[in-house]
Amino acid sequence: MRKTLIAAAICSSTLLPFAAFADTDSDIAELKRIVAEQQKRIENLERQIATQNPPAAASATVANTPANATPAASQTAADQQSTSVGGYGEIVFNDLDSQKTTDVERFVVFFGHQFDAHTRFGSELEIAHQFVENADGTAEGGEVEAEQVWVEHDWTDWLKTKAGYFLMPVGIINEHHEPPTFYGVDRNPVETFILPSTWSDKGFLTTASFANGLSVDFAFTGGLHVENEDAGSEFLPEHATPEGVGAANSPAYTGRVLYRGIPGLELGVSGLYQVDGGQGTIANVGHAEFFEAHGIYQFGDAELRALYARFMLTGDAPKALNRDKQDGGYVEASYRVLQPLGVFARYNVWDNGGLAAKTAVHQTNVGLNYWLVPDVVLKADLQWQSGATDFDGLNLGLGYQF
Repeated sequence: MRKTLIAAAICSSTLLPFAAFADTDSDIAELKRIVAEQQKRIENLERQIATQNPPAAASATVANTPANATPAASQTAADQQSTSVGGYGEIVFNDLDSQKTTDVERFVVFFGHQFDAHTRFGSELEIAHQFVENADGTAEGGEVEAEQVWVEHDWTDWLKTKAGYFLMPVGIINEHHEPPTFYGVDRNPVETFILPSTWSDKGFLTTASFANGLSVDFAFTGGLHVENEDAGSEFLPEHATPEGVGAANSPAYTGRVLYRGIPGLELGVSGLYQVDGGQGTIANVGHAEFFEAHGIYQFGDAELRALYARFMLTGDAPKALNRDKQDGGYVEASYRVLQPLGVFARYNVWDNGGLAAKTAVHQTNVGLNYWLVPDVVLKADLQWQSGATDFDGLNLGLGYQF
């Protein structure tokens, strides 16, 4: 438009001298000829401007289209640019009560894709303990698991829904469990044996986030499936999380409220209810309940964390094994001595029940994290554990994410 106005101004300034002296027929004819030429110039100018500045929709297509590319090729190129690959992992060495072990505990690869500004895909593929057990049983441990497979869509700026196989909105480290993000070589025992990180389930998760720092999550999922097949592992939370093709006869309802309205502060509470914790396949098992509350407060280079979690099962079968109520909690203090170096101390206590005379376990950890770069960390901690089993000693680890 600006160029058109400039052209019109040029035209007017060109015509003014002629208009002033157009007294004869020849002058008028000359004036008409000049007007016609200027009109052609203006039309050519407008065509050039239209070519250089197409309408908004066309402009977006041109901007995303490589030279000499067809529309289909253009879309493929845009999709490739929005596909991401990442991952995390950890290698540990444990020297506990003279039992020395090494392990590639986790090797995880992340694949994600951004379809547009409002719709995205995420997935995690995990190899635990470096290999999978052979059919003849000649190799121990190991598993391959799709830890997450989901699609998320933003309905508005404050409301979104995730569908598929996703991490449950509970605890502190369940959704953010990459090694550089927490202290200690291993994940804390309360968020391992009571709140089984990582805990995923299949279904739908809706999140509403508000301007005051408050967010609310609600998940409708296939639900837990407690086991009572192996001696010593009956009705434990870590064995109740769904894996593979799981029964969904009794779905679970999970909710969480988070508050982050004050800088450095996070307060959260979450809970689950399921009518039948055994999915209708285990006799004398009633409903399942889960409750968790936590707080995080970071001030300067210091941080405090605290969490309490409880897992409950009704019915005569869990009660007979003293596993109808299992709970635990921990408090942790940490301090960044230098930018790459942090130290921490944590006290944990948890009780998974069972028929042992002493069922509660107490564990104290002190140690340090040294970040080579923000996404690569070296870890070391000492632990003292007492209860039904005692494990005292040293843990060393290397963790990374990208």
